[in-house]
Amino acid sequence: GTELLLFGGSFGGTVLLELIARQAELQANVEGCILINPLLDMPYHISRVISAGGETEFFRKKFSQSDTEQIVIKRYADTLKTFSGKILLILGRRDEVLTIWPALELIRTLGEAENLTLLIDDGGHSSLSHFPLRSDRIVDFMYQMLSSG
Repeated sequence: GTELLLFGGSFGGTVLLELIARQAELQANVEGCILINPLLDMPYHISRVISAGGETEFFRKKFSQSDTEQIVIKRYADTLKTFSGKILLILGRRDEVLTIWPALELIRTLGEAENLTLLIDDGGHSSLSHFPLRSDRIVDFMYQMLSSG
């Protein structure tokens, strides 16, 4: 019966999306989520690492083929289409780890979503350069969540 507001960045955002997808079986009541530069498409990310000449051994050690196939935009779009809670999605144009293109594709796939608030700034993946703007938006979002409930 507890109402949850979840916060996750990068792969933590991916874990949060998994929790939302499984909230019924976990008997969780997720009322809202804050996603910052989330990993939304593992195959896309791995292909970017390969094309940049990077090493993918980390991914092969940590994730099975099945895991990789589950971490895709379409699946998360389907999850969020049925999610009734509020979503704050923060993306950084200068994210040096995860490009914003999968997130923009997610938004395009979702279409008109009244429960989604989007902030795109010039921040990086984990840089503090845009932390004041991001923290202000997070606090505003949390205040709105608390005020509406």
